Amino acid sequence: MDFRGDLADIIVSSFAECGISFPENANVDDLVQRYLEMRIRRIEPIPRKVHFSEEIHDSLGELVRNDDADQRAQAIEAWGTVFYLNYLFERGFCVMSFQSKMSKRKGKVTDTETTDLLLWDYGMHHLHLSRSIDNDGFVRRSDWLLMVIVSNDDVYFVDVRPHQDAEPKPGHSGPDMTFVRQNLLEIVQANRPALIESSALYGVSGTDITDREKWELRRKRVNSAPNLGGSAIAPLAGGVAGDGHSVLCTYLAHRLLHLLDWLQRSLESAFDQLQAEFGNHGLASGAHLDFKLVERQAVNLVPDDIQMLCSSDSVLDELWNAGFAVIETNTRSVVVF
Repeated sequence: MDFRGDLADIIVSSFAECGISFPENANVDDLVQRYLEMRIRRIEPIPRKVHFSEEIHDSLGELVRNDDADQRAQAIEAWGTVFYLNYLFERGFCVMSFQSKMSKRKGKVTDTETTDLLLWDYGMHHLHLSRSIDNDGFVRRSDWLLMVIVSNDDVYFVDVRPHQDAEPKPGHSGPDMTFVRQNLLEIVQANRPALIESSALYGVSGTDITDREKWELRRKRVNSAPNLGGSAIAPLAGGVAGDGHSVLCTYLAHRLLHLLDWLQRSLESAFDQLQAEFGNHGLASGAHLDFKLVERQAVNLVPDDIQMLCSSDSVLDELWNAGFAVIETNTRSVVVF
């Protein structure tokens, strides 16, 4: 067995599918962080319960009351798309066509100019509120965006915001502030405080900065802990490192590789015992065990097996939650001990 090699094959295949290039001499340690960034940016199509913030009702009302002749048709379309996305999320359908094109953009594995700073800082995805599909498979870019926070079981509709929210200096065009407005976090705190409390920093004071100052810090890849309700709040998704990559994905990459190394050593040390156990569960006489790391969607488990795996409080549970599983290739059975 070679779990690092299996992971490298999975990553290379995924990058090839997305048109992402990487150095020929790159090893799995170099690639896994970028792979996890790509995975997290793409919203997995599983059923989730949808929650609307109180503030989004006002935003939706403004859309239907929009009387600008040039914007009204698109505003009404945006209003309807919010409820269409509600339908898609609840039924577990794919919403990638509504996401940023950066979630499937071709490029180099070292690219950081496409870093999703809204996601890594506020833990929010943004979805384009349009129903017209372009030739690239994404919806036509809209004048309005839906800000959402996605978890395994829930999705929180935070607010609808204009795609362009410039804050110019006198006589100059200014930056787009859509993705840095700190009142987005205030909405989350008011409606889902548990999502904020888990990132609270105790014993330190938060910073009181303007949105413009926040934009400048983001531009320079500097993380900040704003003062929110009297508490300092760390970036909800870990923030970014100086090289522009996700701090969270850097941590998860190191943890995943450590987990795979530990799991491989454990299986190798118990190989003879496992050979006998699998022999009692369908392994053909004379066949040798062959364990392989695969992506979670490549295996078929009945609900009882999934519940067993996810409630085992083991390294395999953590591996499953990370999107992977270990199978025995002769029997195609998932390792769930």
